[in-house]
This record gives sequence, C-alpha cells and structure tokens, in this order.
Amino acid sequence: MRRQWQEFIATATNATFLHNRDYMDYHSHRFEDFSLMAFDSRSRLIAVLPANRKGDELWSHQGLTYGGWLMAPRHLVPAAALELWQATVDMLRKNGIITLHYKPVPWFYCSYPTEDDIYALWRLGATMEAVQQAAVFPIGQPWLLNEAARQNLRKAQAKGVTVNQESDFAPFWDILNQRLEERYNTVPVHTLEEMQLLQSRFPERIKLYTARLADTSELLAGILVYVTDTVVHSQYISSTPQGRAMKTLPAILERILREHDRCKFFDFGTSCENGGLILNPGLSEQKYGLGGRTAVYQTMRLDISNQVQSPLLP
Repeated sequence: MRRQWQEFIATATNATFLHNRDYMDYHSHRFEDFSLMAFDSRSRLIAVLPANRKGDELWSHQGLTYGGWLMAPRHLVPAAALELWQATVDMLRKNGIITLHYKPVPWFYCSYPTEDDIYALWRLGATMEAVQQAAVFPIGQPWLLNEAARQNLRKAQAKGVTVNQESDFAPFWDILNQRLEERYNTVPVHTLEEMQLLQSRFPERIKLYTARLADTSELLAGILVYVTDTVVHSQYISSTPQGRAMKTLPAILERILREHDRCKFFDFGTSCENGGLILNPGLSEQKYGLGGRTAVYQTMRLDISNQVQSPLLP
C-alpha cells in the first residue's frame, strides 16, 4: 500500500516530506513499524498515522520529530474525527497496546487547521507527557533581530563573508561533529551518509547554506535546513571557532529567508532536554536574539487500558 500512502501524504493538510516513506524508511531497521491507515465506509483513505510499536506501547513515530493522524484536505467533520479516534482506541486495544505516545504536528507546519486529534485526545483523558520550547518566527513580517545580531549581520557583510548553498555536506559535517563532541559529548542524529542519502531523495527539501571568507574560501559556519510547504526548519547549525568569533549566523539566515520567502515560518527547533523539563537558557537566548519566539512541540500520552467502549459519541 506504499503508493496509496505516498499519494495521500502529498495532499494531506498536516503532512510534510518527513512522512513520505522515502524519508521514513531510511532508518526502518531501527523500528518496528506499526503505521495505520484509516478508511471510510466507501473504502476511501481518510487519514494515515506514522507509528512504531515498542512492546505494548505505540509511538507516533519515534524516528520523526512530529506525526500523529495526517488528514486529507477535505478531512472529517468533528464528530467523524471523534469516531476515528474511538476506532483507533478499539483497534489498539485488540492488538495489545496499552499506552499511546502521540506527537501531533505543530500548528505552524499545517497548511490548514488540523487539530481534531488534540481535541479528541482531551476528550479521551490524555495527559501531556512532554512540552518542548521551540524558537519560531514568521517570515515576511519584521525580523526581530536584537541589536547585537543586526550589528553582526552588517559586520559579516563588511568583512567579505560570502553565503552560498552547497551540495557537498562533508566539510560542514566535520565541524558539526567536532562541535557536538566538544560541547555536548554527542554526535548528530544523522550520519553524513544518511543525510546525503536523504538529500539525494529530497534535493528541494534539504539544503545546506554556508558562510565562507571571500578571500580564502575558509568554511566558517553552516545551517542545514528542512524546507516544508509552510516552514523552514534549521535541522543543524554549527560554526568553527573563527565563525563564532565573527558571528556569521545572521548572514546565513538572511540568505535563507530571502530564498524561502514563500514559507510562513522559520523554526530553530527546540532548546530543551528531558521532555522539556530542562531548558537550555544560553541556547534559547541565542535563538531569541535571532528573532525566535516560543512555540511548543507536544507529546500526549493516552492510557488505552483505561478507555471504555465508545465514550466519545452516543
């Protein structure tokens, strides 16, 4: 049913290219896929749920930043959406699932309001499991850089810093690996080979922008972005020591915003650990200085074992 999934994702109001099987399946060996497809009484596909199973728990999907039920443009009236959720609960119970961990698509990634899932989960008694602070700003409105960032943008331009899109990810991955190891003792979520594979599959969706010195072409910094229909998301940001000293990130951002002015939002991603219980104040302040303001990524938890038969509708 892969083709049917792919055709549906292309038009769903809250889907992005992350929900395309060509993206999801690059790490399929790490997860027990338990994705769902919902059909109406006329056998029409009305929604899909990217998900994986882990024992008696279902996650939407642990390999993705966000997911949940993805809906068709002419998606269900509210009462029918509640029926979908009751059918979901019944199906999961029959398959031995006792807990659902659910990550709805943040509203700013949706092409049309699609929050039937949050309403249904509230009705079912779901609890908030994680709320992560992210930094987001609207594209096309005044860019709320702080004064230091504005000065850094002017200085980078005056010093001959050039910003370009690059297809070779390897030099950037070297500085990214080094920076993550030095500061956080970790590595990128994706290997270089994985990211190169994904970029080859989605060349218009995954792009790398770098800052270099004009006279030496020395790499100073880079931002790798995921481009959806509504959002430009910074998947990875990293700088060399010299790039950090020269404060080159505003110059890269300015180029990205110029090239993707049809998108509605720029998303720096989250600045949290432990499901949002720990905020990184320095990182969040840096994103604030670059114009980001708080939006949230949510994870909701539903105890399937506590559900009674058909509680949502008469």
